[in-house]
Parts: sequence; structure tokens; C-alpha cells
Amino acid sequence: MKQALHHSKRGSTLIEVIIAIAVISIALVAIVASSVMVVRNQRYSTAQHQATAYTQESLEWLRKMRDTVGWETFFADLQADNPVAPTYCLDTLPATTAAFENLSSSSCATVITGTIFTRSVQITLSASAPQTATAISTTSWEDGEKTFQVQATLVLTDQE
Repeated sequence: MKQALHHSKRGSTLIEVIIAIAVISIALVAIVASSVMVVRNQRYSTAQHQATAYTQESLEWLRKMRDTVGWETFFADLQADNPVAPTYCLDTLPATTAAFENLSSSSCATVITGTIFTRSVQITLSASAPQTATAISTTSWEDGEKTFQVQATLVLTDQE
């Protein structure tokens, strides 16, 4: 009888060990899954922050070009590229007014050098009084199989 009781306790200990290993395994899987999610969210947050900076930079650049060349020249240059809505791919921001005047409307396929981002600015022109140029800057990037983007809008007029 004593021997039967001894074997019963031993089998019980083995079951307890198996259950403990299962619980620890489930906990480890949960920790790894959480870590992967944290890393993915951090990468997205960093990319979104950088994309927002590129988007704002392009709108500030447009404002600077308008102020530098003057409204009439600025509006005429945009209208010459496309009378309604020119789109510019801005992998770099032209540093001079001559480079701005030589921009041509195009589709974007070129990334900003050393990054994962493409940046474009579409400008909708309104020739009715008062003349306006509404710029929508979009910075896009791909992460895995998903495409993300950040957009911002700026309305430029002669009165600003």
C-alpha cells in the first residue's frame, strides 16, 4: 500500500511540472509578442515624426519661395507648369529661386536621399480674386506591405 501511495505522488509531481512549463511557455510567448508590438509601434512613430517634419519643411519652403520671388512671379511660375494643379516631386528642396522656377510638374517615384520617404506637393491654383495657391504636401513611406502618409495643407495668397 505504501508503494502505491508513493507512485501516485510521483505522477502528481510530473503533472505539476508539465503544467508549470506550459504556464511559463505561455507567459514567454506573450512577452515576446508584446515586445514585437512595441518595436513595431516605435518604428511607426519614428517614421511618422520624420514624415511630418518633411511635410512641414516643404510647406515652409513654398512660403519662403513666395516671399523671395514675389507673389506675381510665384503664381505665374506655378501656372506655367500646370494651369490648374501642378504636382512636384520634392526629393530635395531647390535652394535657389532659379531652381524653383525650373521645377516641373511630375509624378513621384524618387525617395528623399538616405530615407524611405517620398514627398510631393500638389498645388491647386485659383485665378479668381483673390488669387490663391492651396498646397497639399504629402510624405509617404512603406513599412512591410503597408503604405503610410502624412499630409498638411497651406493656403498661399498675395496678402500673407
